[in-house]
Amino acid sequence: MTRYTKVLKRQSWGQHLLTAMFWALLTVTTPLSASAQTPAEQEPGAGILGGADLDAEPAPTSMGQDLPNCQAGAAGLQSCQETIIGGQNVGPGEAPWQVQIFRAYDLKVGRNPYQNWKDHVLCGGSYIGNGWVLSAAHCFEDANFKLNEYRVRLGARDISKDEGVSFRIDQAVRHSGYNSELKLNDIILLHFVDERILKWDLRRLGVEPIALHGDIPSGPSLAPNHLFKVTGWGLTNYRDKDSFSPILQSVQLQRMPTDACAEKLETPNRINATVLCAREPDSQMLNDQAGEESQDACQADSGGPMTIVNAQGTPIQVGIVSWGRGCGYRGFPGVYTRVAMQIEWIRSAKRLPAERRSFP
Repeated sequence: MTRYTKVLKRQSWGQHLLTAMFWALLTVTTPLSASAQTPAEQEPGAGILGGADLDAEPAPTSMGQDLPNCQAGAAGLQSCQETIIGGQNVGPGEAPWQVQIFRAYDLKVGRNPYQNWKDHVLCGGSYIGNGWVLSAAHCFEDANFKLNEYRVRLGARDISKDEGVSFRIDQAVRHSGYNSELKLNDIILLHFVDERILKWDLRRLGVEPIALHGDIPSGPSLAPNHLFKVTGWGLTNYRDKDSFSPILQSVQLQRMPTDACAEKLETPNRINATVLCAREPDSQMLNDQAGEESQDACQADSGGPMTIVNAQGTPIQVGIVSWGRGCGYRGFPGVYTRVAMQIEWIRSAKRLPAERRSFP
């Protein structure tokens, strides 16, 4: 007989019952530790590249004339930004990581963000967890932009309606190697602060973070003709500057090899292993009619995710919408920041103090 049993036998039945009830209540009401409730979210860069490093291509050797610099257009948008052309509506829950980035000062002057939703189409982004949003650096040409002038909106599919939830940005880290002429290192991290009174789990709003390519051991390595999906609320007709879509659009694109991309765009100094190129799939080009715009991303889709699904069924972000030569020009690719090549930057940037606005 154990010592603990002898002690219990000396207690009265009333004391024994009270003790049992106390321990039962404690077991039910005491929360599990954070690690026991949910698995800890792995920092990007903490894992291996999982095959994402096996498909890197050499820098192109072709030469040609460079494109003119992207110039600021109406409302601060860039002429080389990207949007969805030839896409289709995204179904509910199909892209739960999609983020809309918009200007907060529109709210201060009393404008209805849903009635005037076209005025709020600035850039896209992707939620990668722990309050962080991944987007394109060229959405914020001034690295020291005022954080209180912008908001991020998560959980919205139709941005003309009161969907999702908006958050204030309290930290931004832009890649210090970003160059507005070359558009290399076109990446920025935004952190938002949750000031809701009832801080329900974002999953209740249909929001889910997306995994990053190079951060999952299962990879995969990208094939030369790999198919991607790009999502955004940008222009659906390049000739109509008012053709933004209120409903999130998606388009399927096919990878274009680095050398062929540089030759087609005549920009060898803008194309290297840190970017991915993608154009309309071969199968779609065969069915296109003369004069039709091809499938592409376009203005205001910038910063949005280019994704794949691996063999295990996990959605993975492989690229960030960056720039292109117009939109929907047949045979011309769009250029995307390659996420796998920025994993270490993402990991380090997330650990910076709030006052740091660029890295490295």
